[in-house]
Amino acid sequence: MRHLILFVSLALFNCLALGQEEDALIGQNPNPNQTSIDFIFCSHIYNNDFISEFNTFNNYEALRPVNSVGLSVSSYYLANKKFQAGFHYSYAQILPHDINLNDTLTGRINGFNFSLSLASINVTPKSKHTNIAFGIGFNTGRLRMTAQNRRSQKNPYFAPALFFNPRFFLGRFVIGLRAEYQFDISRPTWRSVNVNADQTSFALSEFRQTGLIPSFSIGFVPKLKDGGTK
Repeated sequence: MRHLILFVSLALFNCLALGQEEDALIGQNPNPNQTSIDFIFCSHIYNNDFISEFNTFNNYEALRPVNSVGLSVSSYYLANKKFQAGFHYSYAQILPHDINLNDTLTGRINGFNFSLSLASINVTPKSKHTNIAFGIGFNTGRLRMTAQNRRSQKNPYFAPALFFNPRFFLGRFVIGLRAEYQFDISRPTWRSVNVNADQTSFALSEFRQTGLIPSFSIGFVPKLKDGGTK
């Protein structure tokens, strides 16, 4: 919930900043407003295996966990004459998926991810139809495992990340691709949550969430107060 509140707060701040900055930016760049609000679908491909149930570089199957859907905001309207700098943030819920924990126990994985790009550069600032950016940031969130009559387990993480993000503008509509590689620096252990004396615990192997997150997005460019977008 804290990360969802942070996402909403950043979105509101971004809207206020856009309104304050757009007058100064018009005339400095042929496409000053490259802020978009997008729906995103993400796939998570990990370095390490987790009981052969998660996608890894060596063992990948389409639609196998972990996948997530959510919203993002990308802003590249802070410009000078040579390039645009900006940031990106997103909140995504992990799609629930049943997995086999052992021969007799089935669990369900869910959770969330929050992403914030702290520094990024658009290398095509003069293009009206293309935005190609790269930069650094961090991802955080958690995986949560539940099983019938068992204590829920969580695996929270914090991971610095590198990303590459081309976006394509079709009028006010935007289609984007994004690739992030994150480096999980948090403890790999699972921890019990919602401890109930009537529930028994179950052991899960350590898991570090380092890996690649490719994503696809589709969204729109908010309308400028002067009546249109470039």
